[in-house]
Amino acid sequence: MSGRALAERYLEAVAKHGLTAPDLLPVESCGPQLRAAMGDLVAPMPAFIGREELATTHADLRNLHDALESLPDVVFGGDLAAFGHAVGLSAEQVRLAVTSQAGRPLTRFTRADLYGTAAGFRLLEYNVGTQIGCMEQSAHVQAALTGPLLADFAAEHRLGYVDTMTEYLNTMFAEAGIARDAQPVVGFVDWPKSYWGAQREGIELSTEINNTVHGIDSVCGHVGELEYRGGRVWLHGRRLDIVYRIFMLEHVVEPGGLELIEPLVAAEARGEVVVHTPIGCEAFATKAALGLLSEHCDRRVFTPEQEASIGRILPWSRITNPGTVVTPDGDRADLLEYALAHREELALKATLQHGGWGITLGWEHSDDAWRDAVHRSMDGTFLLQQRIRPLTDAMPGPDGERVEYLFNWGMFTIAPTAEQPGGYGGTAIRCAPVAANVGVIGLLGAAPGALFAGTMHEL
Repeated sequence: MSGRALAERYLEAVAKHGLTAPDLLPVESCGPQLRAAMGDLVAPMPAFIGREELATTHADLRNLHDALESLPDVVFGGDLAAFGHAVGLSAEQVRLAVTSQAGRPLTRFTRADLYGTAAGFRLLEYNVGTQIGCMEQSAHVQAALTGPLLADFAAEHRLGYVDTMTEYLNTMFAEAGIARDAQPVVGFVDWPKSYWGAQREGIELSTEINNTVHGIDSVCGHVGELEYRGGRVWLHGRRLDIVYRIFMLEHVVEPGGLELIEPLVAAEARGEVVVHTPIGCEAFATKAALGLLSEHCDRRVFTPEQEASIGRILPWSRITNPGTVVTPDGDRADLLEYALAHREELALKATLQHGGWGITLGWEHSDDAWRDAVHRSMDGTFLLQQRIRPLTDAMPGPDGERVEYLFNWGMFTIAPTAEQPGGYGGTAIRCAPVAANVGVIGLLGAAPGALFAGTMHEL
C-alpha cells in the first residue's frame, strides 16, 4: 500500500472518532529531546511510506550516493582537490577536505531532502555528515504512538519506524573502526558561535541521553575548548577517542576558523583521534556536486543502474557556468538564454548555502527580478535546477479539520547494520501549510505554521 493510502485510512479513522490534533499528540507526551529540538512545532501524526516506494527510493539514493562518491575519480582523474575547487570550496577548505577525506570511504550517514510527486520522490538537497539535523524524528513517532489511535493502526497495518539516533551511533562506531564495547569517550563538538542558548541545551541533553540511555561515555563542548597534548585530544579534562563533529566546513572561512579547525584535522591525520564524520565529506554535500551528477549523467560516466536512479530522483541541475548545456528535453542551448526563457520552471540555489537560504524560485518573481538574479549568478556559485511540483498531504487541524501541508521528506541513510541491513535510517518530515504559501521549507521557525514529524513505514 502507498504511503498516501495509509495516511488516508488513518485520517478516516481520526474523523470517525471525532479526534483533533491535540487529542492525537498531547504536548505532555513529547519527550525532553523532542521538546528541546522542536518546542511545540510538532505534527499531530507521523507520515507514512509504503514498502515498495521506500524500497525504490532508498535504492535510488544508494545508487546516487555511489555515483556521488565516484565523481573525483570518474570526472577529475582521482583528484579530490580538483573536485573541491569545482564545487566552489576555498583553497583552505579544499586543503582540509583533502587531508580529512582522501583515502576514506564517503560516510553512509546522509539525509536526502525530497518532495513527493506524482512520479515518485524527487531530490531537493543531499546532506552528508554529522552536521545534519532532524534525527529526533523517531522521538516524534514514539510520542505519537502513545496517542489514542496510532498504536492499533500501526499493528493492523504492520508499520514500524527506525530509531535514527541509535542507528547513527551504530554507524559512527562502524565507520570509526572502534568497537562500542571498548568504551570509547565521545566528544560532541560544536562551533563556538553556535554553542549557546537552545542549541547548547539540546547538545547537552543529547550528551546526557548518550550517557544514561545508550551507555556511551560522552562529553560536549565547542572546538575552541579542545586541547592537544601528549599525542591525544582532550575536552574538559577527558581524553577523546571520537569527535562527533557538529561544526561545519563553512566555518573554515570565518575569521579565526582555520586556526580552530586545522589542529583537529592534523591531530586526526596523526592518528590521535577519529573525527566522525570527516569535515571533507561536506564537499559531496554541496549543491554543485548535484550539478556535476546531473551534467555527467548525460556523458555516460556512471553505471547503468546509477544513471537510471539519477534520472528518476534528481531534477535537471546545472552549475551556473556560462556556456552550452544539454537541456531537460535533450536539446543543446546557451545556459543563460535557457534560464531567462524558462523562469516558471527553474530555481536558483546558492551552491554553498543551506537551510533554505540563497534560493530564488523563478515562478515567484517577475521577469525583471529573475533576469537580474540569473545574470548575478553566472559566476559558478549557483545551481540552476528544474522545478519540482510536489503533491500535498493532509493532517488534522486544531478542530479536527483536514489541513493540507507541503511535506519535505528528509530520508536518512546509515551504514548497514544487523537491525537495518539495507541502511535505511528513518525519515524526518518538515512541513508547512499550503495556505502559508511557503516556497522553501528550511528552518522550521522561518516558515509560518511549520511542523516537524517522524515517519512510519510498512514492514
